Amino acid sequence: MCSSYAPVGRLTEVDGGFELTGRWSFSSGCDHAEWALVGALVMGEKGKAVDFLTVLVPRADYEIDDVWDVIGLRGTGSNDLIVEKAFVPAHRILRNYEHSQLRGPGQKVNTGPLYRLPFGAIFTTAITAPIVGVVDGCPAAYVAMMGDRHRLSLGGGRFCRGPLRPGRRRAGRLRDRRRDPAARPQHQRPARLRRCRRRDPDGAAAAHPS
Repeated sequence: MCSSYAPVGRLTEVDGGFELTGRWSFSSGCDHAEWALVGALVMGEKGKAVDFLTVLVPRADYEIDDVWDVIGLRGTGSNDLIVEKAFVPAHRILRNYEHSQLRGPGQKVNTGPLYRLPFGAIFTTAITAPIVGVVDGCPAAYVAMMGDRHRLSLGGGRFCRGPLRPGRRRAGRLRDRRRDPAARPQHQRPARLRRCRRRDPDGAAAAHPS
């Protein structure tokens, strides 16, 4: 299943459900999916949006426009989805307002606390956690890779015995500062820590007003 939750689609109410038309971008992994979750607005009689829905569409009802010609992140395959006047039955829609109020239809069946977590909290955490992990692991992976390589300049030799060694020490200090606020330079420490140290007589000599 792939998705693109931006409400750029248009829904018109018909007998038994809705008629859906729209184009959605950045649907990662859509070439391997059999269903798509897309966002759409229900249009009223005067052409104004009256509701915001997420709808489930089978692969037969949408086309994939291969536009993801990028340098980085090629593997995500985040192409566009196109739907033209596809019928969406009422049982394949989810009203976003009900979902935000934790009153979705699935919660009548799945009553556990896992199914009461707000969508906004889950979505943002699921997206950012891998990014933070990648950034945190980059320095160590780079040092490990470069440590086995040999220089062609500066008289040869291994990188780990040359200028890379100070970089390794700096990377270690950065990790320590992230884990322990007290190890950070004075101007980067949390305000609460600076205030506490100013109040502590034993740390008065080392503390510096912010």
